[in-house]
Amino acid sequence: MKRLICIISTMFFTLSIFAQFTATKDGVKTIDGKNFYVVNIEGKTAQELFNNVESYIIANFKDPDAVSNKQEGKMINIHGNFPKAFPCKKGFGKIVNYADVELNIIIYFKDGKIRIDAPSIHSMVCHTLKSNTGRYWTYYFYEAGVGGQLTGEFSMFNKNGDVKNKFAVNGFNEFINSLTSDIINYAKGESDNNW
Repeated sequence: MKRLICIISTMFFTLSIFAQFTATKDGVKTIDGKNFYVVNIEGKTAQELFNNVESYIIANFKDPDAVSNKQEGKMINIHGNFPKAFPCKKGFGKIVNYADVELNIIIYFKDGKIRIDAPSIHSMVCHTLKSNTGRYWTYYFYEAGVGGQLTGEFSMFNKNGDVKNKFAVNGFNEFINSLTSDIINYAKGESDNNW
């Protein structure tokens, strides 16, 4: 029992170390409410950091040139589609639906550090869960469109900022922090590419 508690505590601590961003009623913010996150990476020039993040893009996207805009050595803007990015609905004790996410994430480079802007989410859609009108469910942070759930739109938060779908919010947070942790690890040169 003590071992299980120790393992769970370690996992929670490890996840909280890498938690840079969180879903809020107003979109994605850092844990302390900012619109960007800065990571110090000593011993690397801006160009080295840029090259490492560019390696992340090449390794993780089928058409790297189509998903990134860049200013050499200064900035990369990643525009990506992430199918089945996070679980958004459970049924009968198992995950039954996943949300596809389309987003932009901008990374800036200086000697010894990178800045990651809070991702801009363009869409979050559950393709396998249909509303009673036959449309796909679209997830919003707050204030779905005019028809709300009747037209297949769902808010993750209410107007007071309280969570309406904890499972989806937790899934989104895990997805976005895993994505940014991967980018940070590549920037540091710590990607797992042993073969």
